[in-house]
Amino acid sequence: MSIEELDYSLAWRWLLPVGKGARIVLRGFSSAEAQFLRDTHADMTWQDDASSADLFIVNASMASSDCNLSLDVQRVCVLVNRAQGGRWRKSLSSQFQLVREYALLPAANPRVVVPLSCRQHAALALSLHRPGRWIARLGIGVARWLARLGSFYLLQGKVLLIASRIPLPVPYGAVMAGLTGGQDYALYLGTPDDNRKTVILPLGEGMPDTIVKMGTSPKARTALENEAAALAMLADSPLAHRAPKLVKVVCGEQAVALHQEYRPRRWGGKHTLEKGVVTFLAELSLLGRHCIPLAHVLGELPALSTEGLSHEAAAACQKLHARLQALAETGCMICLHRAHGDFAPWNCTWTADGLFVYDWEASQAQGLALSDAFYYVAAPALLVQRNPDAINTLEAALQWAGRVVAAAGLALDVKVNLALWLLQQKDKTGFYGQMIVAHAREWR
Repeated sequence: MSIEELDYSLAWRWLLPVGKGARIVLRGFSSAEAQFLRDTHADMTWQDDASSADLFIVNASMASSDCNLSLDVQRVCVLVNRAQGGRWRKSLSSQFQLVREYALLPAANPRVVVPLSCRQHAALALSLHRPGRWIARLGIGVARWLARLGSFYLLQGKVLLIASRIPLPVPYGAVMAGLTGGQDYALYLGTPDDNRKTVILPLGEGMPDTIVKMGTSPKARTALENEAAALAMLADSPLAHRAPKLVKVVCGEQAVALHQEYRPRRWGGKHTLEKGVVTFLAELSLLGRHCIPLAHVLGELPALSTEGLSHEAAAACQKLHARLQALAETGCMICLHRAHGDFAPWNCTWTADGLFVYDWEASQAQGLALSDAFYYVAAPALLVQRNPDAINTLEAALQWAGRVVAAAGLALDVKVNLALWLLQQKDKTGFYGQMIVAHAREWR
C-alpha cells in the first residue's frame, strides 16, 4: 500500500486515547501498517512488551482470537467485524470501566467514523457522509433513520472499540486540533490521496455549531491555509451569510486545523435549491470582478499536449485553441472574479438560513467567470455517473451558465468561457476529452 492509502486506512487513529510519549503495542497489523504508525507518530513509543504498555491496539480480524486482555493495561483499542463484535464487547465490558464504540462506514472502505454513544450523535455523524451514488445515499438515509430510533445494527459491520480502566483523555488528534475534552467526535476521513483531510464534528449536548478540518500533508496544509484566507475575505463580503464563519486556525508542527461554522442540513426542494445556487453564483461573480484580455489568459495556458489523447480529442483541443486565438486578436476580453474552485452539489446544502456553501480550499481570487457553474454540472457526471453523456452534460452546463449570466448581468459569451475552461483542465483525457470534442463540434 502507498503512504496515502495507509494514512487513509489508519485515519481512525485520530481517536487514540493517549498523549505524546505513550507506550503502545500493536497486534494484528501488517509490517507496512506498523512501520507507517511508527514513522508518522514518532512522538509515541511503539514496543512489543505489552506488560508495560499504556495502550494495546488490536486488529481482531488479523490477530489471534484468544488475544490476552488480562494484562494490566489501562486502555485498549480493538478493530472488530460484525461476527467478532459481540464477543469483544462482552470481554471488554467485563474488564474495563468504560467502553466506547465507533462504527466505521462503509465497512469495506470506511469514509466516516460514527460514535454510537447515543442516537443523536450517530445521526449527526452520518450526515457527514454524502455519497454520490443513489444506492449509497439510500443506505445512509436508512441507517440514519434507524439510528434515530436507537438501532445501530446496520452500522456495526466494522467497529472500533475503545476501552479504558480510567477516564479517557482528550484524543491524540483532538489535542493537535486544539479541541478540549468533555465531548465525543464524529470523523469524515476524506479520500486516499496526498490532499486528504480529516473532518471532525465535536459532539456534546445540543446541536454542534463548529466543525474542524485537519490536514497533515504539505498539500493538505496549504489547502486549509487557502480556505482560511478565503473565509476571512468572505466574512467582510455580502456573501458572509452563505459561507462558514472562520472560528480559528491552529497551526502546529504536524498539522493545520481549521475551525469553522457548522450548520445542520434541512430539506429543500429541487427548485428552491437551484434558485439559491443561481443567486449565489451571481452574487459571487460580483466579488473582485474585472476584465482582462483573452490574449493574456491564453498566454498563461500550459502548452497543448496530445499525450494520452485520442486523435479526435487532440484535434478538438487545437480547434478550440485556434478559435480562441482568433477571438483574442480581435481584442476579446475575459471576466475574472472570486471563484469557489470546487463548487459541486455536495459542497453546498440547504439550511435554516438558506443556501450554505463550504469547502473553499480551492478558492481563487481571480477565477474564470462561470467556472463554478460549469463544474457544478460536470462534477456529478465526471465523478458519480458510471457512463456519463458528454453531449448532454455540455448542453446542461451551457444552460446552467446561461441562467447565471442572466442573473448576474454578465456581458460575455458562455461558449467562449466554456472552451477556455475546458482547455484549462489538467486532465483532458476521458470525460473532459469527450466534452472538448463535443464542444468543438457543436460551437457555431
